[in-house]
Amino acid sequence: MASTPPKRGTRRTIHDVAEAAGVSFSTVSLVLNGKGNISRATRERVFRIANELGYSANPMARALRGKSSRILGVSMRSLDSDGVYSRPGVDYFARLFSSVWAAALNSGYGVVLTGRDHTLTEQLTPLWVDGYIIEDPLEEDPFVDRLIVAGVPIVTIGWPPGREDAVSWVSTSDSTESTVVLQHLRACGSETIALISGVERTSWHMEGERTYLDFMHALGIEPRLIRVSEAEGVEGGERAGRMLLTDGPRPDAVLCHTGRHAAGVVAAAREIGLRVPDDLLVAACNDSEPARSAVPPITTIDLRPELLGEQAVELMLEILAEAGRPRHRIIEGELLLRGSTSRGALDRA
Repeated sequence: MASTPPKRGTRRTIHDVAEAAGVSFSTVSLVLNGKGNISRATRERVFRIANELGYSANPMARALRGKSSRILGVSMRSLDSDGVYSRPGVDYFARLFSSVWAAALNSGYGVVLTGRDHTLTEQLTPLWVDGYIIEDPLEEDPFVDRLIVAGVPIVTIGWPPGREDAVSWVSTSDSTESTVVLQHLRACGSETIALISGVERTSWHMEGERTYLDFMHALGIEPRLIRVSEAEGVEGGERAGRMLLTDGPRPDAVLCHTGRHAAGVVAAAREIGLRVPDDLLVAACNDSEPARSAVPPITTIDLRPELLGEQAVELMLEILAEAGRPRHRIIEGELLLRGSTSRGALDRA
């Protein structure tokens, strides 16, 4: 006899499966968890009826009983302390999180996406997941600290400043990539390079700034560094670019951490009558649609977010299978040469 379908809005329980199969609650539990000395016929009947009833185990209940929820938490930082998550024109995050989700699903895990409030140390955080993948943690991030205290496995994308030895992480080689772009600008004839970084204290911004300052000091050139929130996007880059190009000695190149800020610099240069790349070189440390669609298109670094996401999930599965010392992986980006730096070295290539 076919099992009675559930009413809309109700969820079948393990007790419903046991009643329909004519076995005890404990027998159903053993079958669904692959345990116990249960006959093949009984196992097949329990699985068939569970499927007919549409029963699935509650992952939170499984986690509370000390079992795997088969779900990974993915934490996405907001662009500023006001909780801005909108990232118009930034395909990096779509590429990154799509890769995380696909890699998790292909490994038999579900994914729950959560945000982070930078101002709170206590949050309503799902702690029943098997582990957390955290995108771009901030310096001494309270969210990371909370998970460490709770004993939840962590993999961060970008190393966590102040906690880099305490957790596992996958990161781009921020110093190497910044150096590659700076050397390219120098090869194209630039002598005075300014940097537009972000106000957010992530490893990406901090390591990039440190590399830039060391690079300029080694050349004996006075650095010019401006920080603009990522949330300000192209408009923030345009404002910072206008300031750099009209206030004080004008640089002959501007390096931006984000492609959106770089697109803003190109717009500011055009507004005041400067030609890119003839009068000003512009480059960015992260590729994005605004960088590709700018006129001229902007030289950037492809940070390979698909590979970052895949490696983060792979590392998490290793940790869940065998806990041990924190593991670290470095992903190398790729320099994408475009028209914004086309004079000099690129013309001769």
